[in-house]
Amino acid sequence: MSALGFFLAAIAGSAPVRGQVGGGGAPSAFTVAVGDEADDLAIYVVEEDGSAIPFPASGENDFSLMPIDLAGRLEIRRFDPARPRRAVTDDGQARILLPGGTSVFHYRRGAVYGFLAVGPDALPRILIELPATGIPFFPDPFLRTVAGSSDGARLAVATRPQAGGDLWLLSIDGSLFPDGTEAFNAGGTGVLEVDARSLTFADGALFFTVGGEEVYRAPTDGTGPATPLPLPPSGGSVPDEVVREIAVSEDGSTLAFVAGEDDEERDIYVLTPPSGSPANLTQDPGEYLGPGYQPAFAHGPTLALSPDGSTIAYLKEVDGEEELYVRPTAGGPPVHVTPDPIFEPYIDSVVIISIGYANEVEFAAGGEGALGGNPLEQLDYYRASVGPGNALTVTNLTATNGATSPPFLDAASLSILDAFELPGNSGKGMVSLAPGGVALRLLNPTSATATVAYQGQTWDADGVGPAGGRLVFPARGPSGLPELVVIEGGATPNAATLASGPTWVSVASLAFHPSGTEVALVASATNGSDMLVQVEVPGGQVTYTDLPSAAFSRTLAYSPLGLPGFALGPAAAGPYDFGLLGPGGPLALQVPAGIGSFLR
Repeated sequence: MSALGFFLAAIAGSAPVRGQVGGGGAPSAFTVAVGDEADDLAIYVVEEDGSAIPFPASGENDFSLMPIDLAGRLEIRRFDPARPRRAVTDDGQARILLPGGTSVFHYRRGAVYGFLAVGPDALPRILIELPATGIPFFPDPFLRTVAGSSDGARLAVATRPQAGGDLWLLSIDGSLFPDGTEAFNAGGTGVLEVDARSLTFADGALFFTVGGEEVYRAPTDGTGPATPLPLPPSGGSVPDEVVREIAVSEDGSTLAFVAGEDDEERDIYVLTPPSGSPANLTQDPGEYLGPGYQPAFAHGPTLALSPDGSTIAYLKEVDGEEELYVRPTAGGPPVHVTPDPIFEPYIDSVVIISIGYANEVEFAAGGEGALGGNPLEQLDYYRASVGPGNALTVTNLTATNGATSPPFLDAASLSILDAFELPGNSGKGMVSLAPGGVALRLLNPTSATATVAYQGQTWDADGVGPAGGRLVFPARGPSGLPELVVIEGGATPNAATLASGPTWVSVASLAFHPSGTEVALVASATNGSDMLVQVEVPGGQVTYTDLPSAAFSRTLAYSPLGLPGFALGPAAAGPYDFGLLGPGGPLALQVPAGIGSFLR
């Protein structure tokens, strides 16, 4: 036992290991995965008094956490708890966060692979396990990309063709499918080449593409297998290529995807409602861009539906330029949002940030400018509204090119580094390059403004939240000091410096109190020492915890009672002792010393 272990044990005493989990119905404090090595972990369920029991399914049997990704994820919505999200903590552990509070992990246990759910009660549950494929370079039978339903009740995972080419619907809420199981194979008896990043839930159905050639649909209640959808012709022939992503409206009423003969001869198809048949919306084959939900399109999609599914915004390559169009999904002529008379002489790049009701779309657009270069670094932020008679109004919200009304000059200077929805859908935050560093703009949907709310040298997109309607981001301030920036949602979004430290300190990890009233972080000094720090929100009062001088693991979490959990060891590589910082001081968690992570 390390010096810290003795220190914690002296305070904790000999807390007994409980014989049951859950504290008589109360949520457990944490789920912890810990072991001697990253591929030799065991899972423990820990109570607020530090007592713990091992999760039997993990055992001591070569358990490790695997990479996991999320289909249909928009980075701009990464702080929205009402939709499935992917999160990666500072210790490198990836998880899927589902509405309702469940976290999902992908794992390997000996010669089997599976998915693990940890609910709000911190109790782990195996969702599915399958044996390894036996193929040396592809032993994992599962594809790493999964999809979650908007209510958090279902997860969809696919297997490789070598492992059966199946499509599994998994019950997150514990309800049984008609066959009496919590895992239903919606792929049927055949072998499917499922495109995992196409997995999409909408209005009681799951959609996905197969081999980049067909679109399938399956009921999410387990009453039947997936079946292919017949597609109307594009350019006189049935599409034989489908872009491997599907867009869905927020209310689940409408889906859209791109299909056709090849990259230059495609159309946009819609399903309204999802139980209906696909319709060719555009009926004008061309170079339409797909949804663009993956991280390569971090600032927003390239095809998007309004929340009620009534309107679609999409990009089409025309004479080598990306052009933005808006039209009703029920049919009707498109409105060209980026024609040359509005954007002079032309634009080279467009990123759709979001689309709202009443034919309103927000987008970033720009060109190479007078000096040439990367068009993604010479943008402005615009809002377009389509009124009666398809009358088009375009407003430049940032106006870095100096043009506040059309024609907008091809000389903008905005370079977007990060964009995100504010809590409560109250606006957007957008971080861009600025003289001397970066600038955070808060986009107010009511006033159609983009106010610069913070400026500094650097910005770390790995913020935390939401909690209490707030987000917190690390940054380097104008003078180079490490700072925490707190952003409040609500009717009038605002940002402010929460706290700052000396130049020789950097922020290594962040965890948010469930109520949003405190942030815990690891402050790492240039001499190699670490400190656990608590910062009051929004007051900014800083407390340096009285813990032994040692190295902190980059895993932090808060218990349901709002007590920070941490891991501390003699060196940066561990082994670490896991502890809980209570009102009376540190309390040892009764788990082995080692390396690992808080899973909940």
